[in-house]
Amino acid sequence: MARKAKTRKARIMEIARTMPPLFHKLPNQDFDCRKSYVIKWLLKYDEAYDYLWNMVKASGAIEYDPDTGTWRGVDFGS
Repeated sequence: MARKAKTRKARIMEIARTMPPLFHKLPNQDFDCRKSYVIKWLLKYDEAYDYLWNMVKASGAIEYDPDTGTWRGVDFGS
């Protein structure tokens, strides 16, 4: 599985290397990640979602509950 994760990471980095000039922070505005053209561009690619999901899952910050079929943060409800 580690090899597959490296392949995903390599693919999203290949995609990022082809990104055209884009604003991450819009001129004359406060920074808002939701308005980032860089992030919007990256999220056009499934690999970006895969990479984010795998990073969070591998971090141990979330866990799967087989009884409910859902995922939750390890500190949810603490």
